[in-house]
Amino acid sequence: MKLIIVALWLACFYNLVVPFEQGLESILHWVLIVLPIAHLVECILFKKRVEEAEGDNMKHYLQIFIFGGVHLLHLTKKKADKKADKKA
Repeated sequence: MKLIIVALWLACFYNLVVPFEQGLESILHWVLIVLPIAHLVECILFKKRVEEAEGDNMKHYLQIFIFGGVHLLHLTKKKADKKADKKA
């Protein structure tokens, strides 16, 4: 899934240099505007979850900014696995 997201980011940036067809060009420009804003909002809304996660918080914020909810799901899974290990 992360590979698809990276491909979308690359397509958006490539579109700035070599524009695609008229309809696709416009869509990718809007994606390039909306995606960073949405991921920035996710970073703010899920600050508590990031700070509770193990590891470097800056790395988590960067991954949320790039991958969004996909990385948040990864953090949630790690937290659930950790709780299951404590119960066992």
